[in-house]
Amino acid sequence: MSSPHSSPALFTDEVTANSSALPSGLTTWETTALPTQNDTDDVIPKTAQVDTSLMTEQENGIPTAHGGEGSAGDTDEELWISLYHHLLLTLALDKSMPLIDYLNSGVARQFDAFQQGLLDGDGKIVQNPTTRTPEQMLEFEAKCERLVPNLIARIKEASDKNSVWWPETETVDNKTRETHWYFTINELDIQRYRKIRLEEGISGAGENREDYPSLVQFCQLLVEEHYVFPKQVTRAEGEVFDVDTDDNSRQVIAFFKQKNPETDEWYTQVDEIPELHDAEDADQNGTTKPRKFLVPEPLSLLIPPKIKDKLWVYRPSTKDWERADGKIWRPIVVIREFRSDTSKYINTHIDLTKIKDADPNAYLYKRLYNQWVNQIRRRVTKETTMVRDHWTEEERMVLYKAINVWCRKNGLDKFGPNAIQVKALVETADEVNQVLNRSRTPDALKMQINTAIRNKQSPVYLLAEQAKDMKKRIEQSEDVPDKERYPIEGIPLSEGPTTGDKGLQTIDADMDSDLDKEVDEYDVNVEDDDSQATLSPPSSPSEKNH
Repeated sequence: MSSPHSSPALFTDEVTANSSALPSGLTTWETTALPTQNDTDDVIPKTAQVDTSLMTEQENGIPTAHGGEGSAGDTDEELWISLYHHLLLTLALDKSMPLIDYLNSGVARQFDAFQQGLLDGDGKIVQNPTTRTPEQMLEFEAKCERLVPNLIARIKEASDKNSVWWPETETVDNKTRETHWYFTINELDIQRYRKIRLEEGISGAGENREDYPSLVQFCQLLVEEHYVFPKQVTRAEGEVFDVDTDDNSRQVIAFFKQKNPETDEWYTQVDEIPELHDAEDADQNGTTKPRKFLVPEPLSLLIPPKIKDKLWVYRPSTKDWERADGKIWRPIVVIREFRSDTSKYINTHIDLTKIKDADPNAYLYKRLYNQWVNQIRRRVTKETTMVRDHWTEEERMVLYKAINVWCRKNGLDKFGPNAIQVKALVETADEVNQVLNRSRTPDALKMQINTAIRNKQSPVYLLAEQAKDMKKRIEQSEDVPDKERYPIEGIPLSEGPTTGDKGLQTIDADMDSDLDKEVDEYDVNVEDDDSQATLSPPSSPSEKNH
């Protein structure tokens, strides 16, 4: 059910100075959907915005638009404070036992926006009010203590009980319980509250609320319009959602803010996530399975392959890294998981260690970061980085012939991991694919060669060993005969297909284990192809010119 009370609340001052954000409790995307342009089933009809020309009073430097006596003998200011605390108490007494964040700066901001006529008909802030000074915040708290002391005491007591009841062991996967405080109170809410007070004969704050069934029912209705606890998804600490009010599509903005675990610096991440919709809508669009997708898109997060003599340079002003070829990279530590049919927010994958000593130039960091991203992608979307069938003997023979041709042309001493560039394997890939009508890429061929060498298996590994020995002989000024340095068959093929070549099989089967191994002393300083060859093995940290 959509209602004006299920829309986002104000976000913290640290992130944005003029927006409205989701309340800390409103984390259920499947039941408390963000409002769309077509919402017509509002429980409480919209009212006209308050005329700001009524702003005549001044209270402690805070302009007010409401100050007249109401028919119940209460000012709008007193009614707002009283109703807000009744709603907080109703929330604290909910069977879901939520924690209450009592009187934070957001509460005062909501109150000031109401007083200054800065709310729309739904009670949402359309323009931020003047920020209160610390002294003015204390005055606001004192005013509340004076008007509704018993309600405040009951709210704190109920929230404390909820905290004790909920064991610390319920914190899972770096997620903790949210605290709640947010309510939108519009002009119509105040009018209905005033009417209930008149009908029930309520005087003062009505702190004996159990004596007034209409008041309890009214507060329960408003609370249920804001929060639907049984189906909520707990958000990670430091995670807040907002709505882009400048976007007619009602795009949701997700904020994440945490301190670097090793420093005092703050890390922030801002992502756009899709608006929640009904599963029926997805069915009409052809979606039949509740598949999952990730935000941000994982492949866009990977550190690109290195390019010779082009290092990443850190930019403090934007807190990202730039390379001479124009590519920009920034460490991302939050990857969110959604259902494809409804865009329901399912889970968060967070690893704050990825901002510790972040350096895309460092081999070990690049390897572990890309491995983390790829693992999440495989496990959530069931997609692998590259899926290939096992190689047959016929396909290997084609690849071996290409390696022999390369060694005959360039010299056996030049052979090793990454020695044969991707562009040199284009024609070979076409020949390999003709064997069984497959679609192996030049990147896959390069990876097959490197995997075989790294696993110390197959004739490719033996050839690399011979290349190492020959290089040493040449460095020692030995006169190596051309027939050895430029062999006709570096890998003997005249006797037919080789056997036991386990190194040249499916890439994905080896990737998880191989990514945890260093590229050994075979590493060669050659320029990688600038394509997104995400499966090409990283080079050794200590590069050598051969």
